[in-house]
Amino acid sequence: MRTSLALLALSAVTSHAATLTFVSNTTITSDSSLDAPLTLHPTATLSQAVNYGSGAQTVNTTGGQTIAFASGGVTGTANMPAAPSVGTTVYNAGTQNSNLLQPGSTGDPQFDAVLDGGAWHNKAADTTQPMALRIGNLTIGQSYLVSLFSVDQRAGSAGRSQAYWDTFSAGVFSGGTSGSFSQNDPIMTMFTFTADATFQDIFIEETDNLGNADTNLSAFTLYAIPEPSSAALVGGMGLLALLRRRRS
Repeated sequence: MRTSLALLALSAVTSHAATLTFVSNTTITSDSSLDAPLTLHPTATLSQAVNYGSGAQTVNTTGGQTIAFASGGVTGTANMPAAPSVGTTVYNAGTQNSNLLQPGSTGDPQFDAVLDGGAWHNKAADTTQPMALRIGNLTIGQSYLVSLFSVDQRAGSAGRSQAYWDTFSAGVFSGGTSGSFSQNDPIMTMFTFTADATFQDIFIEETDNLGNADTNLSAFTLYAIPEPSSAALVGGMGLLALLRRRRS
């Protein structure tokens, strides 16, 4: 029994699923940021879009996408469960909604509304459990591209910064990371990963050590990246066979 309990305790801090591979941190200037995943992977398909604090929003992007952001759930002060769980949730967080978070404009009122909300968490609890996004309903073996959106331009938030990680244990963040970036600018951070579980955890670290330190997450999108098509594979095998026949 003691061994089982020890393994359960270990899983509570290491069940982060796959390693995140950082792609970019970019400043958001328009809704074209939402089209960036398809610029990288034109045949990718949208799997999830969730925002926090500002209710469900539908954005029609410059690139021709219609992205329906669902209103996301948070757990207040509840920590992420040790065991895998179904669904997508932000743990250890509350929500806020104010156009002071994003006083500028992307030129798209619906995207502005997405950025006006956010899940947030106070630094004080980071030693036990930081704010963490668990993306659920994944297919094991499927490759994904996730975009995370954050912004907090309120005067009292000046100087705040944060970073994303795929692992948290005993107060230490580690693994794949975005590196530290300003919360004051509207930022989109992209990662890729190949699911090795039905969920993926992303931990958010406050990195500025200010007295008013918080972390923030406005929204995320998740795209499934297709594997090379079977037709392309068959074509490649046929070409290889033809080359071999010519050599013989």
